[in-house]
Amino acid sequence: MRSLVLPIIVLISTFMLNACNAPISETEYLSEAQSYISSDELGAAVITLKNALKEYPNSQAARLLLGAVYLDLGNWAEAEKELARARELGVPAETVVPVLAQSLLLQGKLDDVLALPIAPELPASARSDLHASRTFALLDQGELEAAVEEYGRAEDTGILSPHLSLAKARLLASQGDLDSATALLNAELQEHPDYVPAWSLLGDILDYRGELEKAELAYSNAIERGHSKYPDLLKRSRVRLALKKFVEAEQDLRLLKDRYENNPVISQLEGILHFQQGRYAEAQPYFEVALSKQPDDLAATYYLGACHFKLGNYESALAYLRVVNQARPDHYSAAKMLAAILSQ
Repeated sequence: MRSLVLPIIVLISTFMLNACNAPISETEYLSEAQSYISSDELGAAVITLKNALKEYPNSQAARLLLGAVYLDLGNWAEAEKELARARELGVPAETVVPVLAQSLLLQGKLDDVLALPIAPELPASARSDLHASRTFALLDQGELEAAVEEYGRAEDTGILSPHLSLAKARLLASQGDLDSATALLNAELQEHPDYVPAWSLLGDILDYRGELEKAELAYSNAIERGHSKYPDLLKRSRVRLALKKFVEAEQDLRLLKDRYENNPVISQLEGILHFQQGRYAEAQPYFEVALSKQPDDLAATYYLGACHFKLGNYESALAYLRVVNQARPDHYSAAKMLAAILSQ
């Protein structure tokens, strides 16, 4: 069972008991959806809940559960929409607002997260989760001091949760204490081995530390346990390219292409896949696509210049490498190729 849906299921049971005057078919819809969730069939759960809402558009329980399922599936915008509607329908703030905060956070709507009210009458568990989400938002805005204060408010509630542990690990990493952050995440995963965000953050830290084999394993654990696989697939593909695991990296990129067609980041990674294997003519079109969509991308500019250099197209290489050299005079590879061209 994933990290977000299970607590919501417990709350849904309360809604069902309180809806004793409602038609039994609504209860049956919810029971069927919960059965699918228990079997890890979230796609089927979405269909069931959508059918329920066609007949019962004001069902608080169906809106709340659908929002939580969307969140686990990585469809964060739809999660926000359903959770906001559940809030309008009268779902208590302590139930819906902490989950809504996570949907906003994952979309990068940081100001919206910080604008959510934290009423003193909210239960401690809800306040803890909201303060944790605000900690993440402040870290993403670069407000380290404010994030430390916000995390302190979460700790003051006396409630510990995986979400709060994740916030502490992220805070420690932001302060440069990578050893403590890693130890905390490993301890959290011993207790909650299916908590996908912890695996993902552990992968990020290990990647930053250059422990690429361990980072690949952490991302693989996140991918195997989670439904929203694509962010971790992207990160794992980069790590696999760095490890020169070309077959495995190509498998990741194929899955990403199926989901994100003509994405410039994926095009660039495909170019790197070919470039690192010495297939410069095959790599070139991928960097051209990436640069056409993101003209200021310095990495794509460098690789396109390097492709032209390797293929002997020195005039074209000169144009691209000069752009890189002007922006990054310390870029050794670009400077070396540029000097080789000019010396001729």
